[in-house]
Amino acid sequence: MLNNKNNQSHNRVNDQIRCSAVMVLQENQNLGVFSPEEARKIAREVGLDLVEISPTSKPPVCRIMDYGKFKYEQGVKEKEKKKKQKSFQEKQLHLSPAISDHDLMTKINAAKKFLEKGCRVFFRLEYKKRQNAHKELGFKVVEKIMKELEELGVPQTQPRIEGNSLNCIIEPK
Repeated sequence: MLNNKNNQSHNRVNDQIRCSAVMVLQENQNLGVFSPEEARKIAREVGLDLVEISPTSKPPVCRIMDYGKFKYEQGVKEKEKKKKQKSFQEKQLHLSPAISDHDLMTKINAAKKFLEKGCRVFFRLEYKKRQNAHKELGFKVVEKIMKELEELGVPQTQPRIEGNSLNCIIEPK
């Protein structure tokens, strides 16, 4: 039995239920409308708790159940929901259009590791000074990256120029 008045959940339990009448359910049966005192008495006889599950209905609906077990099962369901949610983490890699082949392979290997972990990779290729006159060099670098990573990821956005940088996002498959 749970009679904790400092309970911080959104469900009122046992003595916290204060209204003139409540509809009582036990398992999947409707027992009828009772005063809260009578409903608590019925719950105590069975050795369970009276839990308010629908406070906005007229009269409020209460269920006779094991509240501790109910809270535990809710916690398990919440954890399962969080596990099933896919949250993408985004990793950024900065490049230059004049990057050497070895440095480029190092960046590609880092991107492969991020994609295998399930992270999204954001490539930012920044043009400086006279490099702005040769934007096609940056597109060649990004095409090489996309070709190397096509097994692990797909481009979410095609490479596009924004100001002095060329941006591309690759998501894991």
